[in-house]
Order: sequence, then C-alpha cells, then structure tokens
Amino acid sequence: MSTNIFPLFAGVDIIHRLGVAVRFFDIFTGETVLVPLEVSIPAERWTAFRAETDGTYRFAVTNQDVPTLVNSDIEVVIPGEEYESREPLQVSLPIVVGHPPPVVRPDYLLEFPLWPTRRRRTPPAETAITGRIVSGGVTNVDGLRVFLFEPPGPAPVSPYAYTNAAGEFLFRLPQLRARMSGAVPVITATLNMEIRDPSNTLVAPVNPGSVVAGLGRLSFFEFTVP
Repeated sequence: MSTNIFPLFAGVDIIHRLGVAVRFFDIFTGETVLVPLEVSIPAERWTAFRAETDGTYRFAVTNQDVPTLVNSDIEVVIPGEEYESREPLQVSLPIVVGHPPPVVRPDYLLEFPLWPTRRRRTPPAETAITGRIVSGGVTNVDGLRVFLFEPPGPAPVSPYAYTNAAGEFLFRLPQLRARMSGAVPVITATLNMEIRDPSNTLVAPVNPGSVVAGLGRLSFFEFTVP
C-alpha cells in the first residue's frame, strides 16, 4: 500500500504590481492635499488605496498583470467637500517614460490639482478672498475661472479659482502677507480681476475691476458681470 504524503503548509507567492500612484495638491499653495479622498477608476472598478506616508493613492493589483488603459478617467470624491476636482483627470497604462529603462519610482507618480472650496478654512494670517459673481442675465455664473493678480498684470496662467452654481469662489493668496515698508506697515494690496468662461472667452466688463484686499485675513467681495 502506498501512502501519499502532503505538506501541511504550501508556499504561496503573492506579487503586488503598482500601476500608478496619484497625488493631489492645492492649486494655490502647491501643498499636498491631506484630507481623506476616495480615488478610483470607475470604468475598471479599480479603487486606489491611500498611503499615509506620502499622501499618494496607489492603483495596484495582486497576482495579475496591470491592465492596459488609454486615457481612463480618475474619479475623486471628497467626503468633507473641502476641495473640488474641477478638471479632467486621466491616466494611461502601462507607464511610458521618456528615458532609457528601467522605470524608476518617480515615474509612477502623477500629480493633479484640486480647488479649495469655501468649506476649506484658511490658516490664520493667510490672505484669501471669497467672492460671488452676479450676472445681469447674460452670463452663466457656474464654472467661471477667476483670476486675481497684482497690477499691472497681465493675469497669470495659473492659479485661478472656479465658481460654483451660485457664482461663489475662494481664492487663496498665501504669498501676500502684511509687512513693513520702512517704518510704515503695509496691510492692504490692490488686486485686478479677470474672469473667463468655459470656452476661455474673457467676460467683460467686470465691476469692480479691482479690489483692495486686507493682507493676512479673509475678505469678501461681490462682482457683477453682464
């Protein structure tokens, strides 16, 4: 009689493969967004897991190959609504790099901006503006891009704020701080205003076209457009 002997424990190979890691930053400060997010690629039913060590959200698979994707949409849900994802976020896999192999860790990282909402409390002593765009009836106030900048300009390419359905926006200006000019304290700054619609067409006229903001504090202004 023969006896088959089976081992009590069998080795199991577990292989994790990273497809891509994404990280999000505040459009105005460049700081990594640390509030909890839910990040996924809905078309693939693929949810990223959060890495607390570096604030990334990693799309990885276990014991299978990373899927091939072409311009697949990434969805970001912000439960606390402190930020908004306002522009398309897409990824293509596998990662293609512009240098000779091998692919190194930084090649797997993609970074995207998020826009703070009025629920995002600005830090003490930071200059920021909350505003509302009011239309005379011609302009749709939802989804406008708002530029605030020191004269004479021109308006920078970035950063800019987005308006919500009520025409409200938050614009952070962390670089503007109260200071001394000789023996005179500088506590205000004049800022010009520019608004562009979703087709990148300049919305004009804007009234007022400039504002005087208090440095180191949160100010509110209302603007009217046609």
